[in-house]
Amino acid sequence: MLTLDVATDGGLWVALIGVILALDNYQTNGTRVGGRSRITDKTNGTRVGGRFRITDKTNGTRVGGRSRITDKTNGTRVGGRSRITDKTNGTRVRGRSRITDKTNGTSVGGRYRITHKTNGTREGGRSRITDKTNGTRAGGRSRITHKTNGTRVGGRSRITHKTNGTRVGGRSRITHKTNGTRVGGRSRITHKTNGPRVGGRSRITTKTNGTRVGGRSRITDQKNKTRSKISD
Repeated sequence: MLTLDVATDGGLWVALIGVILALDNYQTNGTRVGGRSRITDKTNGTRVGGRFRITDKTNGTRVGGRSRITDKTNGTRVGGRSRITDKTNGTRVRGRSRITDKTNGTSVGGRYRITHKTNGTREGGRSRITDKTNGTRAGGRSRITHKTNGTRVGGRSRITHKTNGTRVGGRSRITHKTNGTRVGGRSRITHKTNGPRVGGRSRITTKTNGTRVGGRSRITDQKNKTRSKISD
């Protein structure tokens, strides 16, 4: 019976000591520590543990495995998913997207990016469209530039501005009227100045030499009228 009383008294003393220790944390720092959490004084108001931490109203930051929100001064929120800053820059960055302030207005992520109206670029795995100044649009398939150069490049074709008029791709290329060249897997025709046309089968030059060379024959100009494999 005496042993039971001692054990009971011992348990009560342990509980009482725990209460005293809990109350012994003074209000100046007000800390409470354990396997899960800690809350500090009202001066900084931080609470840290296995999950999160919230600081004082001065910066208002909350950090943890998921998110962090700062004070209204910068308003940034960072975590496993997103971050949004203050209205000054308004940037939001993450594995998917980022949108900045109205000054540049850029939004970047795994799919696209849209900048401010100054350049208006949008880039991603598929496409990019810039401002009206250059008007470029680039991606996995195509790119179209501004009317100044008018170039459009992609996996299939490219068409430039009327100045050079070049169009290049997996099949063909046609240049401006100045040289008029068109090159591809099959043929090429140049301007009227030299008039050469080369391909897997034949080539015909201009009227100056009139040569035509290929796997079978060659005909020279009317000056010598020779038709043989012998040079001019």
